[in-house]
Amino acid sequence: VYNSSVCVVIVFNLGKTFGEAFDIAISGIKGTVLAAFMGWIMYTISPGGYVEDNIDFWFGVFLGSVYVCVVMLLKLNLTLQMFAISNFAGIWMVFLNPNEIAIVTPPWVGDWSLRTDILLQGLVCTAIGFATVMAAMLLPYPLWSLTYVQENQLVMNRSISKVLHMMVNYYSQTQPNVYHKDAVLRSLREVQSMTDDNDPLIRAAWWECFGMGRTQLKRQVLHTMDQMSSRVYDLAFNAWTVSTASEYEYRHLNANLMQKVKPQTNALLDEMENLLLKLVQAISDGQLSPEEGADVESSVAHLRALEKQLSWEFYEARRTITLNDSTKMYEDVRVAQVLHWSISRIAGEIAEVAEGVCKFSTDTNALPPSPESGGMCAMFE
Repeated sequence: VYNSSVCVVIVFNLGKTFGEAFDIAISGIKGTVLAAFMGWIMYTISPGGYVEDNIDFWFGVFLGSVYVCVVMLLKLNLTLQMFAISNFAGIWMVFLNPNEIAIVTPPWVGDWSLRTDILLQGLVCTAIGFATVMAAMLLPYPLWSLTYVQENQLVMNRSISKVLHMMVNYYSQTQPNVYHKDAVLRSLREVQSMTDDNDPLIRAAWWECFGMGRTQLKRQVLHTMDQMSSRVYDLAFNAWTVSTASEYEYRHLNANLMQKVKPQTNALLDEMENLLLKLVQAISDGQLSPEEGADVESSVAHLRALEKQLSWEFYEARRTITLNDSTKMYEDVRVAQVLHWSISRIAGEIAEVAEGVCKFSTDTNALPPSPESGGMCAMFE
C-alpha cells in the first residue's frame, strides 16, 4: 500500500502552523476523494476501460475533460484542485490505454479491498501522509496559528505608531531629508504585508478550535484588531499620498504648524500604542478580566481626552499661523490638516475597537464574526 505518494502528500501539505497545515491537508484529502470517486464512476460505466474499436475512448476523453474543466473553473482551494487533477490524471490515462488494465473496483460493485482497488490504496496513502503531517505539526510542541497572529499584531501596533511618528517628524522639518521619506514608505509596506499575513492564519485557526471555546473568542478579537489595522494602514497611506502629492509651496507654514502641536501629537500617538499593546496582551485568553477591562476603559478615556486636546491646540495654532485667513487655513496648511485629521480618525478607530472588546466580555455580538472557510456554495462564487 505504501508508496511515494505519501511523501508527495507530506511535502505539499506542510504549513507553518497546525491550523494552516490541517486546512491544506484536508483540501488534499478532498481532492483525492474527488479523483477516486470520478475514477470509480468511469470504471462503473465501462468496467474494462477502453478497448480497441470501442466508443468508450471518446466517452473517456469527454468525461475526463469535463471533470478537469469543472475542477479548474469552480472556486476551489488550490491544493484541492492540484490533488483532484493529479490523482485523476493517472487513472484517466490508464482508462484510455487499451494495453493497460487498471486494478479498479468501485465500492458498490463488490469485492472491494486494498488488493482489488488502486484508488482505495491512494486514499490510504493520503491518510498516512495526513497523519504524518499532523504529527509533525504537533511534536515536539504545537505551532498554533493564533500565536503567530498575536505576535504579528504586537509588531504591527508598534509599526503603526512608529510610522505615524516618522510622518509627523518628516513634515515638522522645513527641509525634510529624502531618506526619511523612503523610510516612511518602507514602514508602510511592512505594515501592509503583516495585515495580509494575518487573515489566512485567522481562517486556518478554525481547525484548531472548530469554532468553539476561548480560542474562538480570541479569533474573533484578533480578527477585529486585524481589520482595524487594515483601516489604520489605509488612513495612514492615504494621508501620506495626499501630502506628498501636494506641490508644497508653503512648506514653512506646515512645518511651523506641525511643530506647535508636535508635543500633543506625540502624546496621542504614544497613548494609541499603549492602548493597542494592552488589548493584545489582555485578550491572550479570549476575554478581558474585570481588572483588564477597567484598565482598557481608562486608557480609552485618556486617548479621547488627548485627541480633543490635540484638536483644540491644532485649531488655535492654525488660526495664529494663518492669521485667521480662510484661504491660508484651507489651502496653505493643507498637508498638516490632512495628516492630523488622519491621526484623529485613527485614534477614533482604535478607541471604538477597544470599547467593543470591553463589551465583548459580556456580549459576543459586540464584535464582527471571525472569517470561516467557504462551504459548498463558495465553489460557485
